[in-house]
Amino acid sequence: MDPKRVLIVEPDGPFALSLASLFQGDEFATAVARTAAEAERAVAECPPSLLLLRAELPDVSGFYLAGRVRRSTGAAGVPIILFSSDSVPEAFAEHARTGAAADAYLAMPLDTEALTATARRLLDAGTAEPADDAVLWDGAEPAVEVRVGREEQPARPAEPAPPPVPQRERRQTLTDEDRLFLDRTFRSVSDRRQALILESYRRRPPPRRDLLSSPEGRVALLREELKEREAQIARLSELWEVREREVASTGERVHRKDVELQEIKLQAEELARKLAAAREMLLQREREHGASIQDLLLEKFGQEKELIEVVASSERRIHDLKRELRSRDDDLARRKLALEASAEEAARLERALAEAQALAEARQAEMARELARREEDLQGMGRELAQVRSALESAFRERDEGQAASRAAAEAFQVRVDEREAALRELEERLAREGEERRRLEEALRRREEEALRPAALAAAVRAPGAPAGEQGDVG
Repeated sequence: MDPKRVLIVEPDGPFALSLASLFQGDEFATAVARTAAEAERAVAECPPSLLLLRAELPDVSGFYLAGRVRRSTGAAGVPIILFSSDSVPEAFAEHARTGAAADAYLAMPLDTEALTATARRLLDAGTAEPADDAVLWDGAEPAVEVRVGREEQPARPAEPAPPPVPQRERRQTLTDEDRLFLDRTFRSVSDRRQALILESYRRRPPPRRDLLSSPEGRVALLREELKEREAQIARLSELWEVREREVASTGERVHRKDVELQEIKLQAEELARKLAAAREMLLQREREHGASIQDLLLEKFGQEKELIEVVASSERRIHDLKRELRSRDDDLARRKLALEASAEEAARLERALAEAQALAEARQAEMARELARREEDLQGMGRELAQVRSALESAFRERDEGQAASRAAAEAFQVRVDEREAALRELEERLAREGEERRRLEEALRRREEEALRPAALAAAVRAPGAPAGEQGDVG
């Protein structure tokens, strides 16, 4: 079953192809005409199943073309859908009351769903098939004019050859006048075309020279030549029909490709619109995401700043404690030197002072060992502080993992700082206790030194000049 043919008369080519894409399929075949003349020629060559007609055409009005189609013999029953962008409903109603009325009227912009529904309804209504033998030209003039002959003229002396006929400019396209001429020419041999085509394949003998001597012979030769020309015209008509069919099939293929291309363009435009909307949505989401990320970064930077400030304050406190510890160590070193000087002075004392000196040296050695242990503890604290710093650096490198990890690291670091501060406070207390004990020890040592020096002072006082001799002897 041949597909139903829809003829679209629309001067705008892309819009016509868009309309054709609505009917493109297995059950429909479409054709496009830009002017009323092209539409009349297409209707005369092959009446369509549906005529989709634009009222605003460049040559004549679509209303007038609808009347011409209604008055034609082969396409009077073709359904017509007439659409317009300038006409008002009153103009449609007035045209519907005439004999050239269309089957449906639509205003622009077109509703594609209403258009396709109306077209299917009209095509399914089953209009009468138009005749296939529609005549485009019905003139009465003969197709070919042949001059049979004239009286033989006596031989004349040779005359100079006429000047050459100028060549016409080669044309690239066929006009309507050319098509009418071909139609008249081919119609003149249409009733005898098959016999003439067979005659064109017959091999003809060369003309007999004896026939040229009499008028009847020349007339016979002319008739034979005319018959040969008619056979050639019949064969040309067959070739022309084959060529027209090839051109029509090529035009239909080109039209289908144009319709498919227009449909692809519409799909591409729709995809471009969707892509633009998706890009806009993506940009909006990126802006929102960027704002949220910026807020998170600001919050993270604030937390990191607070953490850095806490670490810096802790380092300052540790530095102050180290400086104070170094000052105390210096003080202890000075006191140690003083103790050594006192020990050297006390070595010259009596045996009783030796025990106190040994005890002081033992306590001093114990304090040195304790100081060594304290220094080791401080070095361990330094190593732990380095580990804390490395942990902080790793925490800074891993700060992008989230706010929870940063807070946890900060809390852990604060706990460790509190532990170190507690250890430092304990160390300070221990140092204070040891200093207090050292002061007590120094006070006891001083008292013992005073007690040890008291006999020497008494002896010196006894040995002073002016003392009684009896007292000196008693003392001795």
